[in-house]
Amino acid sequence: MARRVGSVTAPVECTGHETAASVCQDRATPIDAVVFDLDGVITDTARTHASAWKATFDVFLNSMSSFSTPQAEFDASADYVRYVDGKLRIEGIASFLRSRHIELPLGQPDDTALTSVYGIGNSKNRAFLALLESEGVPVFADAMECLRGLRRLGIRLGLASSSKNCSFIRERTGISEFFEVTVDGACLEARGLKSKPSPDIFLETARQLEAEIKRVAIVEDAAAGVRAARDSGAGLVVGLDRTGGGRRLREHGADVVLLSLEGFEQILARHGASRGR
Repeated sequence: MARRVGSVTAPVECTGHETAASVCQDRATPIDAVVFDLDGVITDTARTHASAWKATFDVFLNSMSSFSTPQAEFDASADYVRYVDGKLRIEGIASFLRSRHIELPLGQPDDTALTSVYGIGNSKNRAFLALLESEGVPVFADAMECLRGLRRLGIRLGLASSSKNCSFIRERTGISEFFEVTVDGACLEARGLKSKPSPDIFLETARQLEAEIKRVAIVEDAAAGVRAARDSGAGLVVGLDRTGGGRRLREHGADVVLLSLEGFEQILARHGASRGR
């Protein structure tokens, strides 16, 4: 079964994992713009985020065990996906702490100790930046080819990431040239907008691109991001399954789940993608 909301076709329910070449095509409204998440979609930094969260939370949880019931370590797969992936740093911390029935004061934005939510967030950010310095920022080859292809088509591109490090990573990797608009965690905070799974970030990106949301395709690898994209009313919600979480992406509203971005721009080109202004 498929729904017609764009010139790119995607089934509401798909069996198995699809590549871009096998996406069904029956959409009537052209896609004018594509909005991408960053971590796990363009850059291979989702694992870096998860490692930084684990390092930070494990130190915090170990310190808690000295005066309360011992806590299990942070799971870099399950806990990361369930509580922090795709969310603003502070919201992700609050979500994880609630799951462990731990209460901490919010604290001050410049806190450094693991005694407040802000302190944990700043510690995680230091760990993340240190990992980037030591390991670099890998970019997915299929994503780069897709961006080049979409640019050749004249399709407008936006970047929507809850990370406050989005601008740093964008500049470090040299992908800035592809994106007309970037909306990141700092922008959300400054504008008083909510992070994923709220659709705010995608609606704001579409607004800045001057694109109707029903003519926008959104590419996301996180369940919270897919839900946000669905709730935004986007013309096409693409779940990108690089880690085996395709079923979860589909359950949260992905029109189609792809294993990679290889050939995605060709699908848009063949089926009525609208060239940018």
